[in-house]
Order: sequence, then C-alpha cells, then structure tokens
Amino acid sequence: RQKWWLGVTAIEAFDRTCDVYPEKEAVVEGQNRLTFSQLREKTKQAALAFHRLGIGTGDCVLLQAPNWIEVVYIYLGLQRVGAIPVMCLPRHGQRELERFSTLTEAKAWIGPPSFGKTDFIPMVKAIREKFTVPIILLENIHSVVGYSLLKVHQDFLDLGVDFIVLGDPEERCLELINSIKKKNAPTIDGIIFQSQGKKIIKPILS
Repeated sequence: RQKWWLGVTAIEAFDRTCDVYPEKEAVVEGQNRLTFSQLREKTKQAALAFHRLGIGTGDCVLLQAPNWIEVVYIYLGLQRVGAIPVMCLPRHGQRELERFSTLTEAKAWIGPPSFGKTDFIPMVKAIREKFTVPIILLENIHSVVGYSLLKVHQDFLDLGVDFIVLGDPEERCLELINSIKKKNAPTIDGIIFQSQGKKIIKPILS
C-alpha cells in the first residue's frame, strides 16, 4: 500500500525542495521569475512582516488575489507563522468577504485594489468604518485597470487608506511598520501617504 502523507507540513516540504533545488526556477509570472532560493527569502520576509503585525498560529487570514507571483510567498509566509490562509476568489464581493470573515473570525484581509471589473474601493471604505488600525495597500502593477495611477492613489487616500506601498513590498513594509510603531513619518522610498493634508509621493529609486 502506497503512503501518500509523509507527516510534514506544507512549509517543511517547501523548505526541503529549496534545499535540494535552490537555483531552479520556482515560479514564473510574465517577466518575473524566482528561484526556490529567492522564493524562500521572500517567504521569510513576508512571515516576519506578518509576525510583527501580530498574525500567528491559528489566525485565519482572507487571501483574495489573482494568480500573481506575490500570492505564492504571501501564502507560504502565512503558513510559516502558523496562520491559516482562507483562499477567496478574486471576484468575491463585500458580502462574501464579510461572511467569510464572520465564519472564520479572520484577523486580516489581503487583496488587490481592483481586479477586472471588480472595484475594491467600497471594501476599503467599509474596512475604514469598522476598524481603527492603519490600512496599508499593496499595489501591484497589474491591479490598475482603466485609469491613471495618480487617480487610483487619490481615491484610496480620500477613503482613508493610510499608506500605499509601491513595487516590491517586503522590505518597505517592514520599515513602514517600524515607523508606524514609533509614530514617525516614513522616510523610505516607494511610499505614498498624506501629511498635514498634502499627498507625499516618495518615488522608487531602487
């Protein structure tokens, strides 16, 4: 009789694969390519960010995104801290997400600002009305459909998003979380936020 279950977790199996094939390609999305070694590093950075946000063992997190490369290391990062990713379809709306959140007692929601014809701006507004924690929006270049980046940014800032992180999010999120804890204005590159009523755009230099 063949034994299918090996008694290891998904993240343990992933680490074993990374040890055996560190330089082989793990994921591909358009021009974006990551080896297993690179993917493991991003997974660890994501896990550290989740840990600093207070997400840990047994916490449910709603993960709603298309087949972007970020989803892979976000999913594995949640697994690494012992959290439970609750996989949601990209086209699920606010009603479905609120129901999933109630059923699972979800601690966080991770999703895109928009996808296809689905507009997540109303969801951001609802989150702002219900919670007082800082809202950080991660922006993938594939998420902007039909209108300019500056309009997207202003729409979200007007609805109460505190920070918009551009480009590769891992290191920027860690530094941003530290600045929030210290109640300092962020000095890092690749961030959009409001200060004294003015929109601050810090361009990506790296």
